[in-house]
Amino acid sequence: MWMAANVTKSNIMGLWWTPEKLFQQFQGTHAEMMRVQLTSTTEECQANRISRDDICSDDYSDSIGDPRGSCSEPLVLMEKVISAGLYDATYLQDDTTTATQSPSYEFLKLFRITAYQQNVMLDNWLKMGSQREAVCQWVVDNIEYLEETFIPRTYPRVLKEASDSGSLYHAALTIACIAAVLVLCVGLAVYYNRTRRTIKVAQVEFLFLILCGSFTISIGAIIKAISPTDASCIASAWLIDIGYTLELVPLIVKIAAINQLMQAAQKMKRVTLNRTSLFGAVVIFLFVIIIFQGLWTGLDPLQKEAQYLLSPPKMSEDDNVVFVSYHCSSNSSIWQYISTGWILLLLVCESVLAFQSRNLRQDFNESQVLAFMIYSHVVFVLIRAILLLAQIDDRKIVMSRMLSIVYSIDTIMAMIIYFIPKFFMNDNNKSTLSLGISGPNMSNTTNTSQGVLRESSTSQQNPPDAKKASFGNELKPIAELEAGVKPAPNKTICDCCGKKLDSEEVKPLV
Repeated sequence: MWMAANVTKSNIMGLWWTPEKLFQQFQGTHAEMMRVQLTSTTEECQANRISRDDICSDDYSDSIGDPRGSCSEPLVLMEKVISAGLYDATYLQDDTTTATQSPSYEFLKLFRITAYQQNVMLDNWLKMGSQREAVCQWVVDNIEYLEETFIPRTYPRVLKEASDSGSLYHAALTIACIAAVLVLCVGLAVYYNRTRRTIKVAQVEFLFLILCGSFTISIGAIIKAISPTDASCIASAWLIDIGYTLELVPLIVKIAAINQLMQAAQKMKRVTLNRTSLFGAVVIFLFVIIIFQGLWTGLDPLQKEAQYLLSPPKMSEDDNVVFVSYHCSSNSSIWQYISTGWILLLLVCESVLAFQSRNLRQDFNESQVLAFMIYSHVVFVLIRAILLLAQIDDRKIVMSRMLSIVYSIDTIMAMIIYFIPKFFMNDNNKSTLSLGISGPNMSNTTNTSQGVLRESSTSQQNPPDAKKASFGNELKPIAELEAGVKPAPNKTICDCCGKKLDSEEVKPLV
């Protein structure tokens, strides 16, 4: 219809809109569409507007309509409609950070284009014959306008890998190495001084188990400080949990055995402690944590995961740089909480047993040292729990290295509190206690009951006054029994509880 009117140069009146390709096609020609200015729109005009059915009516009067409805059409503005799902996908996803947000929602929100700009693109379309080329040409001609108006700030972005050579990385790695070297040095010192009374009383085998656990923790801390891989993520979790189990369980088993031995001594009962059962208890606890780690690795393993962080303006000249760093993560954080709870459970058991042994004789009483050691462990476990609950989203690799420092310092403090003081203790008292070997008579109990009981000397060379003057001089160690000196049938004193009993009642305590 419009083309025919143009060819015949006839006048035509109708309803049309702009911007539109046909409207733009006639611009600047003799057939250019001209807007007819009608009266302004009113409520009365809107009420008497001709309906669509009447426009096509066969009745001429109905097709013309009521003169009171002859007014201009109200202006209809074009509006953007954006799905709420796009907003949720951009801003409300749990795994979405500022650095990984899509610019689509913000771009659509900022998108504005005038009727004139649309007409320019329509002109390009008429000239080029392709809608795509017409729009692309308009973009090329107005690229600066688009960058300033449409493209959201910090876009487009540049991806860079974050450097691992920060001060926290060097600090975590250095402290972890110091912890490992310290454990090795303490282990060599324990081996060199293994014949000293203070080391024997503490049980050399159990000390080496504790040192193995501490060394395992320090190796796990070293692995946690370096750049992660899938293998190192799994290895660090295994080493740290097994290390803490090896460090704490031998102490629990040893204290429980000593408590059992001393309680039996107070009741004048014979008790047999089997070395196999003691080490078997350690193996059982170790087996439990191995099962847990196996389930963690099989069901939801720790894996290397990337974290993207948008650089603050002060860090870079451009605020569109995204730094990528890597950390260890699994789908659920419940595994981390169970691991921390396991260590707390072991510390509670150790605390109860240490409290029960507080009244033992000083030779075998480690309650005060263990109290300090447990306090130290609890502090660092709480720090670990706080770091896990805090969930430092800005830099998760920072949390990993802070945990490495926590493990390393915890290991160092255990060496300082429990092991190093043993090398400076006085060895004047020659009594010792070893657990785990039983014998049929006193002569076969050198390693098991030596120092538990002492025999009162009844030699005629020692006057009664001397016996009353010095309690230490009147006692002879059990080694004299092994040398062939038979005890006199009077009183024997138990070093565990200080009670006197007839020598006929003396039985080897193991």
